[in-house]
Amino acid sequence: MTAVEQFSYGWITPALALALSFLGCLLGTFLTSRSRACTGGRRARWLTVSALGLGGAGTWVAHFMAMLGVDVPGNVVRYDIATMALGFGIAVVVYCLGLYIVGFGRPRVWKILPAGVLTGIGVTAVYATGASRCGWRGRSRTTRTRCSPRPARRSSGRR
Repeated sequence: MTAVEQFSYGWITPALALALSFLGCLLGTFLTSRSRACTGGRRARWLTVSALGLGGAGTWVAHFMAMLGVDVPGNVVRYDIATMALGFGIAVVVYCLGLYIVGFGRPRVWKILPAGVLTGIGVTAVYATGASRCGWRGRSRTTRTRCSPRPARRSSGRR
């Protein structure tokens, strides 16, 4: 069996992923705020560009950057380009739909829930597509840990 290392380059990979995610979300938030001054087609364009910032740079780039830190010793880790592009497309489309739901019409609190659920499901799909097509030669195995609802017993030191 082969061990999969998550932080093969140390902490630089997750730190860069976090920084890229922050900058992408900052860009998307700035662009979304610009859409408030517009109506109709101009608002739709601002929200679409904002979805590129939030979904593309804020979510997908950070996820792929973190995936670059995965290593399997003695193997070459490969990524399927078509599936990675699909993940990027899913991220942009679900953010775009979520922003359209809350960005058009009168501001209402009830619009936030379906937009958030849709976006959350889409982000889950992005992570699932990216991880599903990351491959290497050989076999790897995951270990399952059982969780019990009962509290753990303390050991008294006596048998």
